[in-house]
Amino acid sequence: MVFNPSNLSGLYFDMSEHNEEVENEFYVHSDIVISTASVCHGRGMVVTQDIQAGALLFVTPPTVYSSQIAVKKTLSKLENKKSSDLEEIALQLLVENMWSCIEQREVATVNSFLALMGALNVKAEEKGVDFSTLNAMNYTESEDDLKSITKKDCMNIILKNAFGPDFITYDKIAEQWNGSNPSYFPPHMLGIYPLAAILNHSCSANAVRSYAGEVMVVHASKTILAGSEIVWSYIPPTTEFTKRRRTLKNRHGFVCVCERCSLESKEVRKDILPLTLKNAIDHGSKWNTSLLDVANSDDLSKRELSLAFMALDRIVFGSTSLSNEVKTYIRVGFTSLHFNYFNAILSNLDNVNSAQKRQMREMVLNGAMHLHFAFCACNYASTEHLSLLHLCYELINVLHQTSSNKSKTISKVRFWIEQVKKAHLVRYGRLGSDIECIRNTLVHTRTILRQKDGFIKATYRFL
Repeated sequence: MVFNPSNLSGLYFDMSEHNEEVENEFYVHSDIVISTASVCHGRGMVVTQDIQAGALLFVTPPTVYSSQIAVKKTLSKLENKKSSDLEEIALQLLVENMWSCIEQREVATVNSFLALMGALNVKAEEKGVDFSTLNAMNYTESEDDLKSITKKDCMNIILKNAFGPDFITYDKIAEQWNGSNPSYFPPHMLGIYPLAAILNHSCSANAVRSYAGEVMVVHASKTILAGSEIVWSYIPPTTEFTKRRRTLKNRHGFVCVCERCSLESKEVRKDILPLTLKNAIDHGSKWNTSLLDVANSDDLSKRELSLAFMALDRIVFGSTSLSNEVKTYIRVGFTSLHFNYFNAILSNLDNVNSAQKRQMREMVLNGAMHLHFAFCACNYASTEHLSLLHLCYELINVLHQTSSNKSKTISKVRFWIEQVKKAHLVRYGRLGSDIECIRNTLVHTRTILRQKDGFIKATYRFL
């Protein structure tokens, strides 16, 4: 198969089976350079001309990775398996694979490791890092470098730079392999992507990645102006400010000063917040730690959850002392609370009459619309955003079908169809002129994001 940057449908839809030819393809947008200037830290990628949302930034396979087959085989040999074993196995296999490259003097691959600066304390500018090096195409051999690197260095490179399974977590994979679905084959496990690893962090990303099997595909999630740096979030950006800051400090060793964090740290300081705002944020935080099994929660828990959301909505998002921009950031940071609240309401649909069902769906859609517009400004086309858009389309579709005046609701149906389509074309880029490819993409992500264990039922190996 020939890789075509202007039509990625082949890359996504031909990856249901392992394809070596595709996995050897690289692509970098011609208006991107590696620079140590105009970046937030060290070196990064900077655009030399304006790049529009949805533009393909780069495509890269891993230079080395832990294969799903090898990880599964190793896991099967363990007794008393724990979900944490899977991640440890993937880490150790990746170290061994890296070490094998060093022992066999695979120079270009080793140079891509060294470019990440995880092994040797050499400044990036002194190493002359370029795209050929990061893509494992630099065959200039340095005997000193080969002798200096150790297995501990390999582990440090992995811990700081490797990319794991993202949405489909190790726990989910282990649950399938240790349970009733041992034949499940995840699209991606753990790999080193040197080209992607040099991107710096921001809690308000302008790039979004997806995987087609092991191949990483990165698109601009918003317009990136000339001279600006390409950035994405190292952690889920849908968590609130204090948790993001603590996680980044503990896991990556730095305090984030991106535009979003700077504004939130200025306006959402606990020592200057009015008590009512502080209490609303603290109460909402208790229901924002993760997605909860709301359907099986008792009525008291659902009521407390709903009160926490409504207080946040009324007191924080309705506040005149906070800027609209920081309220947008806060809303994205409370994504889990939003989803838990939506699920709490929708779980009670079977207990009410038709008029109440309609009112409840409209209430959820209204809240989801506010969250959608927040995502439009911050972390557009993220996994959580796509999930939200599918929910919005499902809600408006039911409201339209049960409406007594469909002429009033059809415009809203068209609006949400367009929003879903637009976000997918930004995340997955150009899918060619075949409208069926776009439909397949929408169906695929809806299966994964809106069905229980949908990642098992999906036909294709991308997200």
